[in-house]
Amino acid sequence: MYCSVTEVRNTLGVSDTDIISDAVIEQAIEFAEDEIDRLTYTTYYPNIDSGSVTSATSTTLTDTSKTGATAWVEDEYIGYAIYIYSGTGKGQIREITANTTNSVTVATWTTTPDTTSKYIITYLNKETLTIDGSGGYEILLRDYPIVQVDKIEIEGTEIDADDYVVYNNTGKIVLKDTSAVAYFTKPIQNTYRKQVEITYHWGVLPEFKRNKIDINRVIKRATCLIASLQALAYQMGGTYDDASTWSLPEMSLSIGQAYQNIKSGPVDALTKELEQFKKEYLGKYVYMA
Repeated sequence: MYCSVTEVRNTLGVSDTDIISDAVIEQAIEFAEDEIDRLTYTTYYPNIDSGSVTSATSTTLTDTSKTGATAWVEDEYIGYAIYIYSGTGKGQIREITANTTNSVTVATWTTTPDTTSKYIITYLNKETLTIDGSGGYEILLRDYPIVQVDKIEIEGTEIDADDYVVYNNTGKIVLKDTSAVAYFTKPIQNTYRKQVEITYHWGVLPEFKRNKIDINRVIKRATCLIASLQALAYQMGGTYDDASTWSLPEMSLSIGQAYQNIKSGPVDALTKELEQFKKEYLGKYVYMA
């Protein structure tokens, strides 16, 4: 997830699960992730788990430190991705097709990781497009930044990775003069046949700062804000155990209406901070509109 349940609770200042349950917050985070992707016109790679490589083969990676409480559940990461962010094989990302308690199976590494390599397990933002050619030697992909291109086929001919250039932050791919097919050909006239098939990974990779690797901190905070507002919205129609009136010296109080209590406090404050995020940060990065 882009942020944790604990981080949302800290943002809310609500630790009591009887007031807002973990299940409600998890659902709110899922909503917030979709909203962040919509606002920024891209997607992100959170750090779901991480570690150092003990050993690897051409199609596996093993971390023997994953044992006991940190051991993985068998096959729990099928459909996720593993990303090498440091050491040998840095920059590679692969879809996980199987996992044991301490190893994963992937497609063949270009460069096999070794004991210098560090990894994260993260979301799989992988897409295969079958699209019309541009008629030229370059093409723009709809989703970016591009993290890694797995395959390009033009009219059934696979293009070697050395024969094209990827402009990651703009989603542009340019064919070199050495390419087996010189142009991203257009479909044959009067047919619906597509000419180009591209499989690639896209999104914003995690940042390595202060000896930690995680999603961009601005994005993490914005996700917490949206998730917090969504979690509070779930509570609007129910009870919210904050007193709204007091009577002294008897010290009597009343709970009041949930909507009034929530709206007059946390909602206004969180909304103000979220609006400030939109004002200051949307458009700051090249992949944000």
